[in-house]
Amino acid sequence: MNVSRVVMKRPKLNITLQSWLPTRIFLFINFVTASLVVLSAGAVSLHYPIGSSFNGILVGTLVCSVALIVPFRRLIVGWRLMIALAIVAVLSIVWPSLSFWGVARTSTDTGNYVTLAQYYLRYPDGTDSGLSPIDQYASTFSGERFASLSVLGIFTRFLNGDAGLALVPFSGFLLVNVFAGFATLVRYLRCRAPISLLAGIFAVFLGWVPNMLYAGSLDNAFFIALLPFFLVRLSLMLWGRINVRSILGLGVCGAAVVYTYPEGLALSTIIFAPVFLRVLQLAGCRRFGYIKLGLAVFLTLVLVLPYGQTFFSFLLRQINVSNHLKVGDSIFPGLVKRAFLPSVFALGEEFPGVVLHTQDTLLSIALVLFMAVGLVRWYRHNSAFVWAFFLFFCLVLWQAVLNRYSYGLYKVLTIGSILAIPAIFAGVEGFYFRCTGRFRHAGPLILGCLLTLLVAAVVWRNYNFTPKWLRVSLEPYSDLKRLRPVTRDGPVCLMCDNDFDQQWARIYLRDLPQEMRFERGIDLFPAVMLAKKETSAQFFLVNRKMEGAVWANSKFWLVPITRETAPIVAVDSPNGIEDVQGAAFTWLSDQPTSFVIDSLRDGPAILWAGKVRIGSSRPEDPIRTVIIRDANGTTEHQVKDGKDAFYACLFLKKGLNHLGMWCAEKPTVKRLGNGDKRVLLLGLEDYQVKPISSELNLVGVIRSPNGLESYQGMPFLWLSNQPTVLLITSQGEENGVLEADKVILGPSSSGLTRSVMVKGENSESESIIKDSFSLPISLKPGLNRFELWCTDVPVVRPLPNGETRVLLLGLVNYRVKEAAK
Repeated sequence: MNVSRVVMKRPKLNITLQSWLPTRIFLFINFVTASLVVLSAGAVSLHYPIGSSFNGILVGTLVCSVALIVPFRRLIVGWRLMIALAIVAVLSIVWPSLSFWGVARTSTDTGNYVTLAQYYLRYPDGTDSGLSPIDQYASTFSGERFASLSVLGIFTRFLNGDAGLALVPFSGFLLVNVFAGFATLVRYLRCRAPISLLAGIFAVFLGWVPNMLYAGSLDNAFFIALLPFFLVRLSLMLWGRINVRSILGLGVCGAAVVYTYPEGLALSTIIFAPVFLRVLQLAGCRRFGYIKLGLAVFLTLVLVLPYGQTFFSFLLRQINVSNHLKVGDSIFPGLVKRAFLPSVFALGEEFPGVVLHTQDTLLSIALVLFMAVGLVRWYRHNSAFVWAFFLFFCLVLWQAVLNRYSYGLYKVLTIGSILAIPAIFAGVEGFYFRCTGRFRHAGPLILGCLLTLLVAAVVWRNYNFTPKWLRVSLEPYSDLKRLRPVTRDGPVCLMCDNDFDQQWARIYLRDLPQEMRFERGIDLFPAVMLAKKETSAQFFLVNRKMEGAVWANSKFWLVPITRETAPIVAVDSPNGIEDVQGAAFTWLSDQPTSFVIDSLRDGPAILWAGKVRIGSSRPEDPIRTVIIRDANGTTEHQVKDGKDAFYACLFLKKGLNHLGMWCAEKPTVKRLGNGDKRVLLLGLEDYQVKPISSELNLVGVIRSPNGLESYQGMPFLWLSNQPTVLLITSQGEENGVLEADKVILGPSSSGLTRSVMVKGENSESESIIKDSFSLPISLKPGLNRFELWCTDVPVVRPLPNGETRVLLLGLVNYRVKEAAK
């Protein structure tokens, strides 16, 4: 009898409750998270909106967590204080990268998570009628993964329905679970507590987790936060007698893993098959082993039953898609290039354009060596994890060598990091022990901290060269919720020249009437076709400066729709679209840049760019030939220097008009001095389309020797003895008047009058200006070009204030109007 007791006695594990690593608290955090996932995702699977299930989900999570898992009376204050400090430390470091009101700019998936969280907050899964455009878009992706979306919906409910704002606390919640999960797994794999905590910090800040947040892979990140706990719970399950808490913890955690990431579950089943087989083998050697596993599996199956059909259909669909399309292959291209080794450790070279450094390669080799030492150490006590690492390595070779699929390799590496990071820190302890023969001193911790600091230095050096530093404030988008008093429920037509602005504006315009004239951002999903609502838009909402706006913030301009408005937005640009003080800017190359113009009527229009810049890709040539292709064919327009504005005649049809623009010249410089590889031939700033109306219209100033200014909020222009060129449109032959509200006699001449010459294509006249400015002009149909200058000789150069310009006559609020009949 005594012998039997000795045989069945539980051996002392490294994961003891007396350790200063509070395992019990970490398992409690995991159970709260898993319960929240199961209840919220289960509600969505059963077609209940998160909003109506909110109270039940919270009560269920609270009851299960408090009543069945942790006897809080046994926790000592020191542990509570330590874990609180750890969480504060995690959030204090992560907070700047998340940035309150900030999200990753280039991630479409992040916007999709927010969109779906809003959808599930209000509607049951599968609802697809009577919805706003953004909810209609979300409905096309319903019936997929529910875990991150449903938990994000819970956070959204706390923040008054603002799912964008909810991303910040949700990401913090997710990162705390990642930290706790990796620390617990490393501790279980026989590392000391300080090294385990350091491994958790490494996983949060220096592994693939920051890249997952950048790429918007929230389900993927959530999965690797839950899977380490599942592995630990599964391994600990076999010890002791039948324990309801252990069975419940494993069953709920397993169900949360299933709900979170079906593709990840398939990959992890392959990778961790040796661990699962080892557990089954040990279950046969343990009293009640199969019974406890069977009860946990049964509980998991019961909890995931509502998701069963969706799980298999979605998983098969994803496998089918991955076999035909290499989606996301441009996000981390370094994984299949020369920088492969630093890229697999997420040092920064996985992103496009980051230069490979020799130091990074050497550091990667050091990480590989530590990993090898860790695997040798595991082979003696945790051989199943070594075989799991071997399978992980085979999947890496499959994606990197055979498929050459960087995004697929990224998915494998994120799941494999559950093995790689613990192996590195096990290697740190093993290396120190082999060198000194001691474990108990602070040496392994110092060595681990040094390694972590070296990796952090490399990641930080490369950080500013990666897209991760790009963040955008959500405040301009949330402002759109306050447009209703301005529009008075008038339908709005949204037109943005980038997918990010279009998607996030739709999110916050959710409750305003909209007309779906123009949509973008669904190129990867051609099956997603949003229904066009038969409404008559009264406003254009554009993300660039536009004349006649009745409301504006730092990002958007709201313009009433008239026959004289025709917004132009870029659809596809080889060099992208930039922002110059709210005005659109793009570099034309020798490849077409595509635009869409929305016109309310048929008729002529002017394509206008207030400023142009000759690009550096052809520095020896000051002339550019711009080719414009529209429905009527192609036309050519020459730009001689960077001083003139650019303009071209168009004929618009009612509705959406497609336009292509590029330069006929070829680049002679392949790589610019700053390393830019783009083809920059001609820059167009503040480009816009101005329909030619029945009235006279001053399109703008093509050339001004003294530039353009403002005077008390009105347009202001200094005339000199060099021609200022204006462009005026007219529907027919008529007489007009050039006038200004006020004239200012410039300091470059001492005379009391100015002599102004006006030269048109077929006319020329001279007038004496003293107190007022009103010059008659003759106009023909279409475009009219006029040159305006003073014939007076400047006598003061330079001016007393050092000004070198010739300032002869200032015109305040200059304009054109019809002559009195």
